[in-house]
Amino acid sequence: MGDLVRSELPREPGCGGAARRLVERFLRERRLEALADDARIVVSELVNNAYLHGRGRIELTVRVVNPGRVRIETTDQGSAAVRIRQADGFGGHGLNIVSKLAIAWGAERRPTRVWAELATE
Repeated sequence: MGDLVRSELPREPGCGGAARRLVERFLRERRLEALADDARIVVSELVNNAYLHGRGRIELTVRVVNPGRVRIETTDQGSAAVRIRQADGFGGHGLNIVSKLAIAWGAERRPTRVWAELATE
């Protein structure tokens, strides 16, 4: 059962569902179900952004980074800057939500990598 799982997601509208199932299974196997609600929201937002704004492959990595944190990370082949934008009636809420639920989050470019960490305690 290791402390890491990595999966390439299909670049299709249903990729968020596949990501949520992977995260739920990861948490259940580690008896971290208390994180499930926040983790489902975070992974949905990160994967949705990779699908809508990224390019190429979408890879999801979920891991325990230390005894008190789980990191959810998406990587795609895009190179655009990732930033919180002003929400409007049509979007822009995703990273705002992630920043509220996560104890830390960040992004890198080339390839685009966005991560968020949730506290396990």
